[in-house]
Amino acid sequence: MAQKINVYNLGELGVNRVRSPLQVKDGELLVCQNAWISANDSEISLRKRDGLDNINATAAAGPIVSITNIPYTGPLAFRTIDTDISQVWNAVTWCPNNGVFIAVAANDAGTGVMTSPDGITWTARPESANNGWTDVVEGPTVTTPTTPIHRVVAVAENGTNRVQSSENGGRTWFGSSVGNESTATMSGVVWSQALELFVACKDGGSNGIYTSPDGFTWTQRTTTINVSRNAIAWSPALSLFACVGTTGDLDTSSNGTSWTFDTAGLSNRTWNDVCWSPELRIFCAVASTGDASRVMTST
Repeated sequence: MAQKINVYNLGELGVNRVRSPLQVKDGELLVCQNAWISANDSEISLRKRDGLDNINATAAAGPIVSITNIPYTGPLAFRTIDTDISQVWNAVTWCPNNGVFIAVAANDAGTGVMTSPDGITWTARPESANNGWTDVVEGPTVTTPTTPIHRVVAVAENGTNRVQSSENGGRTWFGSSVGNESTATMSGVVWSQALELFVACKDGGSNGIYTSPDGFTWTQRTTTINVSRNAIAWSPALSLFACVGTTGDLDTSSNGTSWTFDTAGLSNRTWNDVCWSPELRIFCAVASTGDASRVMTST
């Protein structure tokens, strides 16, 4: 006998933090307006809005058999948003546990961070220091006696205390040092939930990888090749970090501590970014120099 599958059309997602799992009758199609999806290491969960016993009248007790992605078939439209916060924004990330977008900027004293629950309404936030912030990522959930804390970490290419952390969704920040900051031009940072580890890379100089279990205390790792590392990604499925940079640099590591260097036969490329696709199970990187082959994927 074929097993029934619940299919959920999520519609326009709300922006409220949620805790309780959603339960509906088996096989029903549910259109949710203020529901929430969170993805962590390829595991997807569907949640209901805080304070609601049911999302709508069709919600009832019963197991969730599965959640199916419904392909988007319509035209994808973009629009610009006037934030009234005119800074040089370098990076933005979605923080599912905090329920906000967080963006970081370069050397803009007092308003080097902005947050938004929906991508439309943005609020300027004071950064910990007037640094050139280059990347930001949501990290671990820290259990406290009162409420869980979802830590966010950002890294900078200049200034003092080139790491800043927030424990309240980006509203306030405090800085920490990675050591040897005169050469620590931080360019990227990722979080591995499986390893419970932040890993950051720097643009130029020797030993260009840093690790931290909490976002406060950082250890510089030895790398065999001195190149500029521009971006880093983590694959939960492969349990592997991939870091890319200049002169065809491709570094990989299963633990963030020991790294293997490879030019992938493309030493004339400057790789600027890399990401992991959990659906395709491949890394993909892009370059700004070289011949027509300025895209690289893992196999």
